[in-house]
Amino acid sequence: MKDTILNYLYKLPDKYRSKAISNHTNKPKYLSNYAFIKSMADAINYAFDWNCTPEGFEYWADIYAAIQQGRIKEQEVQSENYSIY
Repeated sequence: MKDTILNYLYKLPDKYRSKAISNHTNKPKYLSNYAFIKSMADAINYAFDWNCTPEGFEYWADIYAAIQQGRIKEQEVQSENYSIY
């Protein structure tokens, strides 16, 4: 299913969500919040430049790998619709 970067970031587990959203808001990479992508791993990859975050490249590379390996899964968003439509 395709969704926006921001919607995927809202589906991250609590301990990663606020950091990812903050980095995306303050240091966006090159895709807009409204660009549709295919997966949560793509959202982390395209949301911000990992090198320019307080957590650093290795932190986000580990998160990205964990998502791809299925060790981090999407969380249900509580009755909120963050879609632009």
